[in-house]
Amino acid sequence: MGLMMPNYKAMDADSLKMAAAAVGLKTNVPRRLLEHQLMTVWSKTHESDAAGPAPPHVDGAAQQLYARLRSSIRSDVELYEQILCYEVLDFEAVHRRIAAVTGVTKGQLRKFFDDEGITSTGFVG
Repeated sequence: MGLMMPNYKAMDADSLKMAAAAVGLKTNVPRRLLEHQLMTVWSKTHESDAAGPAPPHVDGAAQQLYARLRSSIRSDVELYEQILCYEVLDFEAVHRRIAAVTGVTKGQLRKFFDDEGITSTGFVG
C-alpha cells in the first residue's frame, strides 16, 4: 500500500501553515485554498505514474508530447517549484527553456499549459 495523504482538513491552523511553508506555499491565503493547494502538491509529488494521465481529448502523439513536457518540467527543479506554488510563469521564458529540450512549439506548450491549468503571461496567439 502506498503513502497516505495527510488529512489537511483535520489539521489545526498552525500545522497547516507549517506544512504549506515546508513546500513553499504562501500561508496568508484562506484555509480552504491552502488545503486544496496542499492536497494538489501532495498528489502531484506522490503520483505512481510519473507521466500522469493525459486529458481524455488528447491523442496518442499528444500524450507522448505531454509525457516529455512533464518529464522536462519535473527535471527543472526551479520551474517545477514555481508551478507547484501556483506562480504565474513568463510564457516566453518557459518556452525557451522547454523548447531547447523538447522542441515543443509555442502553440503546443500553450495547449499543454491550458490542459494542465498552468498560468502564464506573455503569449498571444
